[in-house]
Amino acid sequence: MDRNTILAIIISVGIFTVFMVINYTFFQPTPPPVTGEEKREETVGEDISKEKSTGITIVPVEDEKLFEEKKTVSTNEVDVTFRTRGGLVTSIQLKKYKDTDGSPIEMIVSGETNEYPFEMRFGDYSTKSDLFHFKHSREENVSEFSRDYRIIEKTEEGENESIITLIKSFSFSEDYLLEYRVSIIEKDGGNIPLKFKQMLFSDNKDDKREPKELLYTFSFGPQIGPPLDKPIDEKIDKRRYIYFKGYKGGRKDFTGEVKSKKKVLIKDSPDWVAIEGKYFVVIARPPLDKFEKEQIGFDITPMEGLIDHSEIFFNRSYERLPRIDDTYKFYIGPNIKDILKTHTDYGFDKVISENIFLDWLSELLKLLLTFLHGLVQNWGVAIILMTIIIKILFFPLTQKGFKSTTKMQALNPKIEELKTKYKDNPQKLNAEMATLYKKEGINPLMGCLPMLIQLPIFFALYGLLGNYFDLRGAVFIPGWITDLSSPESIFRLPFTIPFLGWADVRALPLIMVGTFLFQQKVSQTPTSTTNQMKIFMYAMPVIFFFFLYEQSSGLVLYWTVQNILSIFQQMYINYVQKKKGGKGLITSLKEELVKKNIIKKKK
Repeated sequence: MDRNTILAIIISVGIFTVFMVINYTFFQPTPPPVTGEEKREETVGEDISKEKSTGITIVPVEDEKLFEEKKTVSTNEVDVTFRTRGGLVTSIQLKKYKDTDGSPIEMIVSGETNEYPFEMRFGDYSTKSDLFHFKHSREENVSEFSRDYRIIEKTEEGENESIITLIKSFSFSEDYLLEYRVSIIEKDGGNIPLKFKQMLFSDNKDDKREPKELLYTFSFGPQIGPPLDKPIDEKIDKRRYIYFKGYKGGRKDFTGEVKSKKKVLIKDSPDWVAIEGKYFVVIARPPLDKFEKEQIGFDITPMEGLIDHSEIFFNRSYERLPRIDDTYKFYIGPNIKDILKTHTDYGFDKVISENIFLDWLSELLKLLLTFLHGLVQNWGVAIILMTIIIKILFFPLTQKGFKSTTKMQALNPKIEELKTKYKDNPQKLNAEMATLYKKEGINPLMGCLPMLIQLPIFFALYGLLGNYFDLRGAVFIPGWITDLSSPESIFRLPFTIPFLGWADVRALPLIMVGTFLFQQKVSQTPTSTTNQMKIFMYAMPVIFFFFLYEQSSGLVLYWTVQNILSIFQQMYINYVQKKKGGKGLITSLKEELVKKNIIKKKK
């Protein structure tokens, strides 16, 4: 095996390794499931054991003015539906974004559970069946629910009775921000008598911690939208459970732990927590001074009537006060960086994982792609035009690389002579080869340089084309490529291919590998037909086939067009070289080397 072949194989393996490392590090951030040993060592779950007797009875104060109804409030961005029974939000529809059936995206999914977000619980008492007063202020854009409760507290001395008022208010502002305010007021000015103990326990059987004293609990769930018709397919969508702890602690991906344990508490006191989908996200920021450690968490325990239970829960600490006012900030909307950046004061822009090495390039390519789409109004055509522009920009470098490669191939006979002559003296061999390269003006790495330089573009597009919001549902060829952000499919198999997990026959990756093989065939030269080079030539298309089979059709389209352009580019280079005296580039170089007595003329 000659030096060029070894070098080519080493570089291809290096490319493969770099791709896998970057893919795992920056695009597959889910950590592995926690092992059994780790589970035993740390606090992992919040479970409410049977409520310890508190001696407190909660009874809604009778009010004949209350009746059940639905109310809808609209802003420029959302339509919100409230229900007076429970004082709940039953629907948040994003008016600017459409589902596959053309309806607005629904961010609250309850399925058949009859569960909705913002249900207040005092210990084991739920308010979801209670009727609330409702009023809406257009001037302040605030929707408010209120209800009085009689609290009967049994003590050794007898019974104490008091009245509290629960007020829940919702205010939607621009850029998908919701302010949720909880107020509990003791009407006579005494301390609020709501104190409930709940056990937060771990898998450690020796855990001796005391139950927490809580004032109330609530959650956002039971499933974030859009609605699903089948379990999450990570190739099309995703669920990430993350939280943010100050600018020193940073963004923490909790997905592996959540999926392993189903229900977990966050051991830090996070600034915010989030359930992130590929295109939409829910972020919640609690009142930071009211929540101690291990009082906020995630729950994905399977729930009957739901495809994907995905919930954030909050446990509010008890305080001896006559009134409490807690304000929560929620972002419920598209997972778009430019919109999230409008909420930097809450740190919501940190929800998106950043790659400091490639983000600038992704942003540059996104600007180019968006500009081209503005001209042609089709994202698939825009991707093709972008590929052509990239190919034109790199053409001079590719041409130099081709010339360097062919020069190296023409020198192979001389290199073999040197290897034979100095086989017992590696240092002398390297020195002679370096002298030969210098004399002929050859850089051994120049042939691989074009691919190595274009590699960052491929990785940047890998992240961009698979996650760019505007490509969601973008049709290129009706009936075939109907969503450039997801893999296309021409046929669904009745089974899943073992080990690979493939269940679809996809035409675009097959076309891609066919064009790649043809490109390699066109690019081969008489000195590149050794068995080793043939293996290398056919291995690369196969490697890329497995890389890209389950990736977004936009990315596969880019690489397919890249292959087709490379074919025409190579044919053009061959044509230009043959036009010079009717001889190909390699033949001309060999004759020139023979004249210089660098290689011997074959008899």
